[in-house]
Amino acid sequence: MGKIQFFAINFNTERQVFYPGEQLAGNVVLVLTEPMKARAIKMEFEGKSYCHWYEEEGSGDDKRTVHYTGKEKVFELKMVLCGSSNSGSRMVLPAGQTNYPFMFQVPPNIPSSFEGLRGHIRYEMKAEIDRPWKFDHKVKRPITINDIIDTNQPQYSLQPGGTEHKDVGCLCCTAGPLEMKGHVDRSCYCPGEIIFITADIQNQTSRDMTGLKGKLIQTIIYMAEGDTKHEIHKVAMVEGAGIPKGGFAKWDNQALNIPALPPSIINSRVINVTYQVVIEVDVPWGLDPTINMPITMGTIPFRPAYQQINVPQIDPNTPQMGMAPPSNIFTDMAPPSYASVSGVQPISIGDESDHYTKGNLSYIPVYTFAQPYQGPPLNAPPPMQQPMGPPVINQQPGGYPIPPQDPGMYPPPPPQGQPGGYPPLQQAAPGNFPPPAEGQPGGSQQNPGYYPPPQQDGGYPLASPEAAPLPVIEG
Repeated sequence: MGKIQFFAINFNTERQVFYPGEQLAGNVVLVLTEPMKARAIKMEFEGKSYCHWYEEEGSGDDKRTVHYTGKEKVFELKMVLCGSSNSGSRMVLPAGQTNYPFMFQVPPNIPSSFEGLRGHIRYEMKAEIDRPWKFDHKVKRPITINDIIDTNQPQYSLQPGGTEHKDVGCLCCTAGPLEMKGHVDRSCYCPGEIIFITADIQNQTSRDMTGLKGKLIQTIIYMAEGDTKHEIHKVAMVEGAGIPKGGFAKWDNQALNIPALPPSIINSRVINVTYQVVIEVDVPWGLDPTINMPITMGTIPFRPAYQQINVPQIDPNTPQMGMAPPSNIFTDMAPPSYASVSGVQPISIGDESDHYTKGNLSYIPVYTFAQPYQGPPLNAPPPMQQPMGPPVINQQPGGYPIPPQDPGMYPPPPPQGQPGGYPPLQQAAPGNFPPPAEGQPGGSQQNPGYYPPPQQDGGYPLASPEAAPLPVIEG
């Protein structure tokens, strides 16, 4: 690149994914071997949607190929980092390394990044050295945007379900009725989580049913020039045993694991992505009856304790996508992991005819991939209250519990002197034992069993001579 030794867009964070409404800041880093004349250094942040497909129409001599193309400029933000966009402007960029800071705010209500067979939704940043009477040098950097779809919002607590009745057979040979009923445990999930399916099938026919299936179906709709193109993919499935004639089948929270997938997209005019869970009975030599339950694929993982945090309340009648990011989006939970869709290969966002655009142009979007919630079974009794604060699973010397990995799991202890506080730390030197409290062998009335009883005649062993004196624990 001649005088340009290094030209790149760097962010102030190592995060892989950004959300609508966030501020995205960083530096354009330019290293020159010698001074360079330029008009300006400009920055652009844009989002765009695109789809294309073709269809054969007509027949014989009238057969022709019709192309459909859909485009949408999601947004376009520009700024000048130095110099001026005025055509008469001139400046000299210094030799060596110079950092040019920038900051953009990701617009609200924009769809998630997406890459499909017939189209995409992409977001990228571009920096450009505007040089008079010469080719402009450019550098690009693609980024992933995940729309904010919070699985913990109240409208998603509804359990989609339905019933289905089918008379198996034909008019001349009826086999009897087949009754289906089923639902799933909620209406919004993140990839990596588990859908729990409940189903009740009554086979009152004279035929054996081949089996019971639960499917997760993804539908992608491309929209262009008033026409649409649908893609339907079965992305996960679980199968049950056959159902004998006159018998029944029952699923009680049958697990269906969600693979890495893009979230639901309904706020784009070019590409929509939707999901549904389907309960299906495999009828031999007949049409398979189904119960179809629409669900939403989200980006913020589910957690039952969510209602304990100050979260903005959402009207159930408002759109499900495009919320502004709450300030505590991940403060009380570990940020999720991210994963690319299985089988998707990296895509180059570069133009083969443009030899002046550099950067890491290989790109693959990644999406939230959460750990499944391992909660109590349905109808489980509430956990017992502990009189001395939260239960100690792992313990450090002296009795304090090791802090949990997920912030917010343990509540703060009450003020000193109130019931339920944490016990004071026991600072014991190696080889020493604190003396038992008076009046109780190995304990006291207030804290029975607080100290273990001596394990041999003669009481506790003597402390080593070099040990530090121990504090006396009262009460």
